[in-house]
Amino acid sequence: MTEDQARAALRAFVAVGELERWIAEQPWLAAPGGWVVPEPLQGWRFRVERAPGGVRIRAFMANGEPAAWIVPAVTGKPLNRESPRPSHAAKGGRVSLTEVIRDPGDRLHRLRIPGWAGRA
Repeated sequence: MTEDQARAALRAFVAVGELERWIAEQPWLAAPGGWVVPEPLQGWRFRVERAPGGVRIRAFMANGEPAAWIVPAVTGKPLNRESPRPSHAAKGGRVSLTEVIRDPGDRLHRLRIPGWAGRA
């Protein structure tokens, strides 16, 4: 997946607070396996990584638990109802702080990240 494809996936993802769209609009720096967003948002730092079928967003806060979720690639095909699911944290098997659902139009929505109040 290219940076342009990753940004397109983030822009197309419909979610509460438009966090993914905000990430897509920021400058990114190349990093092993993806990119980092150098500008924090409300104390959160973000990493965008290539993942099967899309991109994984990892969010970190200095004194908080990390969050991770998958944003599907833009393919023009209907989404599989069985995926994606909230990912587990990279270590320790902790469940992501993100919950994902689908609406009747088969769009993905991120419900909440504790401490995330929406777009700044």
